Amino acid sequence: MSTPVLALTFVESTRLWLLLGVAALGISYVILQSRRKTYAVRFTNLALLDSVAPKQPGWRRHIPAALMLLALAGMVGAFAKPARDVRVPRERATIMMAIDTSLSMEATDVAPNRLKAAQNAAKEFVKLLPPRLNVGLVTFNGTALVKVAPTQDREELLAAIDQLRLGERTAIGEAIYASLDAINSAPKSEDGKKVPARIVLKKVYEDIGSSVGYTTELKDITGTFVGVSLLVLFVCAALSQLWFSRLP
Repeated sequence: MSTPVLALTFVESTRLWLLLGVAALGISYVILQSRRKTYAVRFTNLALLDSVAPKQPGWRRHIPAALMLLALAGMVGAFAKPARDVRVPRERATIMMAIDTSLSMEATDVAPNRLKAAQNAAKEFVKLLPPRLNVGLVTFNGTALVKVAPTQDREELLAAIDQLRLGERTAIGEAIYASLDAINSAPKSEDGKKVPARIVLKKVYEDIGSSVGYTTELKDITGTFVGVSLLVLFVCAALSQLWFSRLP
């Protein structure tokens, strides 16, 4: 899921010069309204003016014009191809799953037993991961073993998880060192840089998700500008028809 950041930019920023045309229309509208007031004052017979001139709508007559200018400005913004920065999860990362295979995993405090529960959780976790993530498997009891080096082959991982067997003692420390060695051997990204990595022990499978890293990308939001501009135009037309029985 995308998380928005603040920055807003325009890919074709030179097109924003068209806003000068919108400003010119606004200025000309103000000038024309001023001339109308001047003409009304020069009409010296005020009683006759009241009888022949329709009742002025007051401030409402300016609303459609203002909305029209706002919609034009929005369309100019859309023409300039607006975009904003968003943070999206990286799909190029390495995760090492470390599963305890000591005899303590025979305990049945989690049905049907701890090992089976860990296997099920690990398989569900693998199925939820984006396909480009490298995932590996380390088991630990008396010693730590890299069962599967970081890979994108999900079938190999699932088969290795199903084949886990228990042994004596527990060696979490060795498992961590083995995981770190496996991470160091994982393929680098296309630009040659190391990719984000995590070592995952048991219940945290459900929480890790795509939190292994983010990258910032430009997201086109032209549709948003066009949509808002169209909405303003519809409001402009509706008010003009309601108040003046005509389109602006």
